[in-house]
Amino acid sequence: MLTNKKIKLIKSLFIKKYRKIENLFVCEGEKIFEILSKSSYKISEVFATKDFIEENQHQYKKIIFTEVAQAEILKMSSQKTPQRIIAIVEIPETTFDLS
Repeated sequence: MLTNKKIKLIKSLFIKKYRKIENLFVCEGEKIFEILSKSSYKISEVFATKDFIEENQHQYKKIIFTEVAQAEILKMSSQKTPQRIIAIVEIPETTFDLS
């Protein structure tokens, strides 16, 4: 279930300061989600419409989707015409070898 607190968190992640604080970023859209799902990035949560889940669940067997209405996607999205999926992804820790 999607709570107002979760919506506020997602909307805050569009601001760099909060992305750094939470160590998370938002992924909007099917193409970028497909790329991220095949990468080493750790996907924290995924919110998708019922039709997206039904069409793609077989492709993403290891990912747990939270079903939300398109109106809820609209509340979370930064886009005027939101996609059918929004994912919360952990920012990977980077290390530098200075030797």
